[in-house]
Amino acid sequence: MKHLALLLLLLPTFAFSQANLNMYADTLHAPFIYGVASGDPTATSIQLWTYAGPSTLGQDVTWLVATDSLFTNIAASGTVTITANNGYTAKPVATDLQPNTNYYYRFYAPGNSLSVTGRTHTAPVNPTQPVNFGVVSCSSIFSGYFNAYRHLANDTSIDLIIHLGDYIYDFVDPDEQVRITTPFPTGPDNLAEWRDRQMYYLMDPDLRLLRQMHPWVHTWDNHDFDNDGPVGTRAFFEFTPTTQPVPADSNRIYRKLTYGITDIFMLDMHRYKDVEQYSPNNPSVLGFNQYNWIKAELAASTAQWKVIGTPKMVTHWSIEGLQGLLGINATVLFENAWDGYMLEREKLLKYIDSLNIDNVVFVSGDSHFSQLADLPIDAQDTLTYFPATGQGSIAVEFLPTSVSRGNFDEMGYDATLQPVIVEYIDIVNPNHVYTELIQHGYGLLNIKPDSSVAQYVYCPILTVNDDAVLAHSQTVMDGANHWKRVSPVIISINEQKAEKLDVYPNPAQNELWMRLPVGMDNAMLEVYDNTGRRVLQQLNLGTLAKVDTGLLSTGLYTVIAIQSGQPVIKGRFIKE
Repeated sequence: MKHLALLLLLLPTFAFSQANLNMYADTLHAPFIYGVASGDPTATSIQLWTYAGPSTLGQDVTWLVATDSLFTNIAASGTVTITANNGYTAKPVATDLQPNTNYYYRFYAPGNSLSVTGRTHTAPVNPTQPVNFGVVSCSSIFSGYFNAYRHLANDTSIDLIIHLGDYIYDFVDPDEQVRITTPFPTGPDNLAEWRDRQMYYLMDPDLRLLRQMHPWVHTWDNHDFDNDGPVGTRAFFEFTPTTQPVPADSNRIYRKLTYGITDIFMLDMHRYKDVEQYSPNNPSVLGFNQYNWIKAELAASTAQWKVIGTPKMVTHWSIEGLQGLLGINATVLFENAWDGYMLEREKLLKYIDSLNIDNVVFVSGDSHFSQLADLPIDAQDTLTYFPATGQGSIAVEFLPTSVSRGNFDEMGYDATLQPVIVEYIDIVNPNHVYTELIQHGYGLLNIKPDSSVAQYVYCPILTVNDDAVLAHSQTVMDGANHWKRVSPVIISINEQKAEKLDVYPNPAQNELWMRLPVGMDNAMLEVYDNTGRRVLQQLNLGTLAKVDTGLLSTGLYTVIAIQSGQPVIKGRFIKE
C-alpha cells in the first residue's frame, strides 16, 4: 500500500485502465518509477538518465557507475539536484571511463531509495573491433505491444540501439487501436502534455527494459513532437538519454558518434525541411547547414564504415502502375521522404562518389516496412548501374520495419496481394534487393572489417508474445557499395557493353516497339531476362522495330540491338 500511495502521487496527470495492456510503473524502485537509461556513448563518457519525480524536488539524487553489478568498483559518481524545470529528470554525464567497456549504473534518492540497475557500454576505439547495432523506428504504443524491444533488451551481443524517429506518437491511428487506455489518449498541446506523453510510454516495461540494458542514440521525426516547436523538443531531450550537440540550440539533434570501426551520423529530416531551396521546386530537406555538415564529416571520416541514420527512406520508390491499387495520386510512394527531395539526394550521392568514399550504409525509418536497396545515382540508367550484380551503386540502404506502427495490411490493403505488389515494385525499382510489407520487428546491423550484415527479426504485435523470427539476412562487402546478391546471377557481356535504347510501351504486354538509329535497319535483336539468360532473338528489318513479347513471363527484361556481332544499343522493359 505504501508503494501504491506513492505511485498515485508520482504518476503524470493522465489516468487510465491498464487491464491487459502491459503498462505499469516500476513501483518497486520508486521514486524512479520510469527506470533508467543511457545514450550517446563515446569512448570515455556516457549520458545517463532517470526520472525522480516531484517528491524529490530540490533534493540531490546520487548516481554511481561501476565496472561490476555489485558496485564494488566505482568508476564515476556524482549528484544531480532535481528541479521542476526539467520535468524532474536527471541527466548526468559520466566521464573518465574506459573504451569498449561494460558498465553498470544506478541512482539513489534521499532515504536510500534505489533505482533499478542499468547496464551500458562505452564506444570502442579499435578500428577493427566488430560492432552490433539494433535498429528500430516507428514505435506506437497504441498500435501494438513492444515485443521487439524485449527481444533486443535480452540480446547481449548488442552494443548500441539506433532509434530513427517516431519513438513516441502524438496521436492514435483510428485503424490501429490495440492498446488504448481510458480516458482515450488525446494529442499533446503543451509542455506538460508532451511530458505526460513521454511518461505514458515509459509505463511500458519492455521499453524500460531496453533503455535499461543498452545505450541508445536517437534522432526524431514528426510524431516525436509534431509542430509544437520548442515544447515538444524540450520534452524529447528531457526524457531521452540524448546529449544536445549544441546546448544552446534546442532545434539541433544531428550529430556524429565515433564508434571504432564506424562513424555514425544521425540526421534530422524534420526541423529544416523546406526552409531553404536550391532552386524553385527543389527544396532542401536537411537545410544547407546540415547538408554542408554531413558532407564535411564524410570527407573527414577515417572510419572504415560510415553509418548514416536518417528518419526517412533514401531509395527511389516508384509506384508507376500501382497508383490505383494503392489509392495514391503520385508516382512515388512517399513524397515526404528523399523522393520528395531528389536534387539533394543526387547531390549527396554524387558527392560521396566524387570523393570515392566507400562503405556508406544508410539506416532508415518511417516507412513501416522492410527494404534493402542499392543506392546508385539513377537505378534506371543501365549504362551506369547493373541490377543483377549491384555494380554502379554508390552506397546501400538498410530500412528495418516498424516496431509496431501499421504497415501494408494494417493500412487496409489485402495481405494476399503482397507477393504480387512486391514483385512488381522490385521490377519497377531494379535497385531494390529485398522488400517485405506486412511484418513488424527490428533490424540488426553487424559491422566487421570485411563486411556489414543486415538482418531482419520479425515479432508479433497484437499480444505479449515471445515469438521472433530471423527472416532475412544480406551482406555488403568492404568496398563493394552494393548488397551482395543472395544467389549469383549472370549478366551478359552484350548487356554490359551496349548503350541506351528507348522502348515503348513500358510496361509491355504483347508487343514492344523501338526506333533504331539510322544504319541499324538489319540489326539482330536479343532479349535477356533478369538472370542474364537470352529468351528471344530475331533479325530486324527497318529502323522501326517490333518485338513480340506475348509469350514472355511477367518480369524485367533487357533488349539489345546487335550490329556486325557487336552490341550497339540496349533498353530495359517490364513485361506485365
